[in-house]
Amino acid sequence: MTTVNYQRGVRIPIGRKVHITDYTSKKIVFVTKTGFRGILHRSKKYCKISQQELFDRYFSKKNIMEAGGEFYKLTTPEQAGIKKGEVEIGMSKDAVLMACGYPPSHKTPNLNSDIWIYWLKRR
Repeated sequence: MTTVNYQRGVRIPIGRKVHITDYTSKKIVFVTKTGFRGILHRSKKYCKISQQELFDRYFSKKNIMEAGGEFYKLTTPEQAGIKKGEVEIGMSKDAVLMACGYPPSHKTPNLNSDIWIYWLKRR
């Protein structure tokens, strides 16, 4: 996984518990309960936020999927889109982040913008 967040390949559902096994200035290594080993690579060229900010975006001690969590504050259609990992017309920005993750910060430097750019693949 890279901070460019290409919209393809393995996707880990929001709220999935992971164990952080390594944290450096260039990568965060984690393992899921099922044994999947993931590495979030930080590309300084394409990632305009600090490693700590990146960590805080993708990992949390709080599970937003548990009862009363942030997920349940969204509408039923937003929740359905998030579970499918798809963006639907009318979704809030919070719902899009939960469904697809953050857009690459070098193409969408301001999350307050109404236009976010995601990439499907490298080229």
